[in-house]
Amino acid sequence: MLYLLLGIRGLLTVVFLTAFLGKAASRSRFTAFASSLRGMRLLPTALIRPTAVLVVAAELTVAALLSVPWRAAWASGLLLAELLLTAFTTAIVLSLRHGIHVPCRCFGAARTELGPRHVIRNTLLMAVSAGGLVAVLRQEPAHQYGAVPAVTAGMLIGLLIAFSDAFFRLFDELFSPAGPARGARITRGERPRPSAGRAHHKETDHALPHRSGRARGRALRGRSDPHRRSDQAAARPR
Repeated sequence: MLYLLLGIRGLLTVVFLTAFLGKAASRSRFTAFASSLRGMRLLPTALIRPTAVLVVAAELTVAALLSVPWRAAWASGLLLAELLLTAFTTAIVLSLRHGIHVPCRCFGAARTELGPRHVIRNTLLMAVSAGGLVAVLRQEPAHQYGAVPAVTAGMLIGLLIAFSDAFFRLFDELFSPAGPARGARITRGERPRPSAGRAHHKETDHALPHRSGRARGRALRGRSDPHRRSDQAAARPR
């Protein structure tokens, strides 16, 4: 059970530290996160910036509490993580119910719109935090050879979760329909259809009666230049 706790600590530490750095790495990223909170239309305008500051500070606190070697700090960090994830999930669900789809700034730079995928991700993280709270109450010895792989595996899974939006976006770009192809392939035994202009020219050419070459040329010239024929008719004496 202690190895599970170590893995959960590594996972959540990476997730919340990445979320903190993604929002607080620059002024523009923090402003984008605050704008996403404003776009959700769940808070008054006066509370947008204080809420953004509180969220960023809470994420850093979770990562710090889970990193120190004290069980009391682990329990506090897991409880705070559970509360944050519950608040995030509730806000996303309420926004989706009102038909509001703002970009997900959970980890700063992602531009994927909030959707059911993020609700599922947060729900899984809530289950992980709850499992960590159960595991932290049990006192079990841990060996170094088992602790290192457990923490490493948890951190790798945390990185996958933190960059899941980028992975899903890449997956959508690779496997989404790219629209009609530029050049359609012609199957064996099938001839390409002539264009409308060529078909019209062909019908006009063959619609003439069988005449001599000179008469046929005069007829085609007369059809292709209606203005010339009208000018000739106007020039005739009445």
